[in-house]
Amino acid sequence: MNGLMTLMIFRPFATRKVLADDYALYKVIKNSISQKAWNEWDIPLKLRYPAALSTVKQFEYKDIRFHKFLQFMFHRQWDQLKAFAHNQGIKIIGDVPVYVALDSADAWSSPDYFEFDENCNPVGCPEFLRITSALPDSSGEIRCINGTL
Repeated sequence: MNGLMTLMIFRPFATRKVLADDYALYKVIKNSISQKAWNEWDIPLKLRYPAALSTVKQFEYKDIRFHKFLQFMFHRQWDQLKAFAHNQGIKIIGDVPVYVALDSADAWSSPDYFEFDENCNPVGCPEFLRITSALPDSSGEIRCINGTL
C-alpha cells in the first residue's frame, strides 16, 4: 500500500479513536519528562486539567500524531494477522485476564475506574495495587500484584 492510500485510511482512524488519543497524549507527556510515572507528574497533567492538556496538544501535535500513527499501524497489522490466521483455519480468541498497569494510559485517562485518592495516588493494598477485575481467592481476599491495578 502506498503512502497516499495509507494516509487516506489513517485520517478516519485518527479522528475517531478516543483510546488512541489518550494513549498518544500519555506517551508524548511521558516521553517529555524522562519516563516519569503519570502519578508523579505535575498536578495539572496528572489530574488532566483541560488547559494543561490543550497546551500539550497544541505544542506537541506532530508527536501526538506520530503515536496515533503507530497505533493505526498496529491495528492494521493485527487485522492482517487475524485474517491470515483465519484463512489458515486458525481462530484467535481471547479469554485471558487483563491487568492494568498503574503507569498506563488506561489508569491515567480513566482514574475513576480504579482506587485512587483525590490526587490520583493508589489506595488499597499497602505496597501493592488491587486488581480491580480479580475474583477473591479461596480465603475471600482480593489478590494483589505489584504494579497492576
